[in-house]
Amino acid sequence: MTIINFFSILERAVPLMLFALYLLTAVRICRYSSWVAAGEPNPFLPRGLALAITRFDMRPRRLA
Repeated sequence: MTIINFFSILERAVPLMLFALYLLTAVRICRYSSWVAAGEPNPFLPRGLALAITRFDMRPRRLA
């Protein structure tokens, strides 16, 4: 593989990776807003920590 072929592959791969990152970020933002509205602990936390937050009634606060 020559350096020119490598750059050709990068031209196609980088935009796809950026689009995938955008989609993942959009999904996380949607999930974040839904669990804050419901007053539930962060779904991305480990299960034990989420249970402790629920047990001690430490709900997330709205920023606005």
